[in-house]
Amino acid sequence: MRQFFSPRFWLTLGVLALIAAGLQFAVSRLPETADDTGPVAAEIRRIDLVSPVFSIEAQPGFRINELGRATTEMRLFLDGIRVAVITPGTYGEIRCAELAELGKCLLLADLLGDAVVWFALIPSEQKRTVTLPAVRSIGDDGFVQLDNGWELPHAPRVERRCPEDTSSLNDFIRRFGDVSTSTFDMQTQQIIRVTCITPS
Repeated sequence: MRQFFSPRFWLTLGVLALIAAGLQFAVSRLPETADDTGPVAAEIRRIDLVSPVFSIEAQPGFRINELGRATTEMRLFLDGIRVAVITPGTYGEIRCAELAELGKCLLLADLLGDAVVWFALIPSEQKRTVTLPAVRSIGDDGFVQLDNGWELPHAPRVERRCPEDTSSLNDFIRRFGDVSTSTFDMQTQQIIRVTCITPS
């Protein structure tokens, strides 16, 4: 009984309590993780360039690894003058299956100066416009955010194509945002149109 009330015993309990409190504080400071059963939020990407790709040259072993980064260098020839260089470690995604074919892919890039900090290669529709996901929201800086998290500039007046009339782009998004697409014009580098998806 004498040992139970010894100063060493109480000192040990005090140290353990401080450690437990510190661990609890540290855990409370960690960011919350998303529930695996819930929807995953799209990562926001500000798109500075949308361009057809004429040809692609990649170093041996090029791929996007499990961290979403390029493993080796890749050069994207956009025209006779412009070349976008994807350096090892650049974040990106490739959805275009015909990389070896001339003019079959389209580049979307987030730039820092001339450097590509993130990119996506998607199939090219081989025309002036490209169909993209639905517009989810309108920003105050002349950009809209698409359903997949991409942010692109929009025209002063975005055309709304739907069997039902809408009073504004916000009204269109509210009513048809889940069943629509957006159209990007590569000449003006703007979203110019939103279109309802009608059942076939």
